[in-house]
Amino acid sequence: MIILSGKFKFSPSRRVDIPKSRGGTRPLDIRNPRDKLVMTAISMVLREHFDSMFLRSRHGFRPNKRCHTALKHIRLEKFPT
Repeated sequence: MIILSGKFKFSPSRRVDIPKSRGGTRPLDIRNPRDKLVMTAISMVLREHFDSMFLRSRHGFRPNKRCHTALKHIRLEKFPT
């Protein structure tokens, strides 16, 4: 596989300027679908590898962990029922 051999090269993204409601523009990068697929695959592998190293109480950028679950966790720790 080209990814495992380390020879995969991401293609440059296409940049489009999006008009803003109050005037002006903001840049938006559009990635190649193949690059998106490779980035998703790498993310899945890294998440699977590193997720077990985090404490269950860590909520930042993890699957099924959000600010609401963090607040719920804090409430349960402070005021057990």
